[in-house]
Amino acid sequence: MPNWTSNDITIKGNAEQLNELLSVIQNNDETISLININPIPEIFSGLHSGSREINNKRYSLWLEPEGKEPIGLDENEVSKIMKLTGATDSIDWQYKNWGTKWGDCDTHLVKKQKYELHIYFESAWGEPFILLDDIANKYDVSIKNVWCVEFEHEHTISKYPLSKLDRMQIDNTYANSLDQQKLQIEQMFDKNEVEIKTGLFDDFFNKSEEE
Repeated sequence: MPNWTSNDITIKGNAEQLNELLSVIQNNDETISLININPIPEIFSGLHSGSREINNKRYSLWLEPEGKEPIGLDENEVSKIMKLTGATDSIDWQYKNWGTKWGDCDTHLVKKQKYELHIYFESAWGEPFILLDDIANKYDVSIKNVWCVEFEHEHTISKYPLSKLDRMQIDNTYANSLDQQKLQIEQMFDKNEVEIKTGLFDDFFNKSEEE
C-alpha cells in the first residue's frame, strides 16, 4: 500500500473558466474526478502488466477479456502501444501524465465561490503535479496545493502553473525515460522479424492513424 498524500487545493480564475472546469471534473453522480481532464486511453482497458505465462510463453503485457482465456501481446503490439501512448501500460501512462499513479482519489468539492474552488483529495506517494499543472494551463487558472505525505508532519505548498523552465525539465526527464524504453525494445527484438500473432488492436491502431 502507498503512503497516502492529502491535497488541499485552491483554484482561482474567472467564473467562466471555473464553471467550464467544473463541468468536466464533476461526474454524473456529482462526485469529482480531476483526471477527467486527461483520462487513461481506452487502449489500456482490460490490459494487465507484470509477468504471466500463457500457453507456455511468458508475457509482460496481456489482455483478459471477460469470460475468456487471457491473451498475451507480442512485442510488436507492445511497441505499437508505446508509440501511440508514450507508455507500455496503464500505470506507466499515469506517472507520465499525472505525476503519480491513480491520480486523485476520494475527491470532493469543499467550497465553491464565484472566482474560487476549494477541493480536497488524496493521492498515492505524492501530489499529482503534472495533472495539476495541466489543469492550470488548460483552463488558465491558478492553483495552490497544500499537501502532506502520510506519516510526515510538514506540509508543502506548490503553485501552478509551473514556469516554462520547470515544466520543460519535467517533460525532458520523461522523454529521456521513454527513449530508453524504446531503445531497449529495439535492442531486444528485430521489428522486421516480429509477426503480429494476435492482431487484437489492429482496428484501434488503424483508427488512430486516420485521426
